[in-house]
Amino acid sequence: MKPYVDIVNVSLHGATEKTNDAIMMVPGAAKKIKNNILKLVDSGYDVHVTCVAIKDNQAEFYDLANWCCGAGVKTFCLNLLFGRGRGGQHLLSWQPRGDDLQRVTDEMRKIFFPRLNIYTNFSHIGQCILVRPGGDLTGAPQNPESDKDGLIPIGNVQDVNIKDKWDKYPYRINHHLYNREKFALYLNR
Repeated sequence: MKPYVDIVNVSLHGATEKTNDAIMMVPGAAKKIKNNILKLVDSGYDVHVTCVAIKDNQAEFYDLANWCCGAGVKTFCLNLLFGRGRGGQHLLSWQPRGDDLQRVTDEMRKIFFPRLNIYTNFSHIGQCILVRPGGDLTGAPQNPESDKDGLIPIGNVQDVNIKDKWDKYPYRINHHLYNREKFALYLNR
């Protein structure tokens, strides 16, 4: 994947397995995710960890940032809930206040920078390529007006012609520009 990937952004939603697995609703997910993060770092990838910021995990932000720092992760992001899927119905009740998240972000930067870049993504929209169980790649979210989830299928990581499929994906440049613009504000500060 290295020739085609600038950044590998991995979702990890708690410092403890219990918290992460409860949020993801997948028993054993945290252990697998952490192992994969370590493998990606060891393979030389620029790994960023995204944690959805909700009231159930806010007590673990510092511990999770500390784990990321020790694992060799480059960037840690607190992300607001997307306004789609499960998160859309719970934005107000699950989401910590924006000023609280900004305060926590600023405090963590003082502790962890320059070893770890830290920011909060205050967008409820998001822009990423999701790798789903089984290896399917989808662009997310590209079409908020869609009657489905707005995801656009790209291909599967195991496809021998994944480069061709990626080259045909009509929004690929959006992802490169979005990540560079978004991270430019926070990297190397």
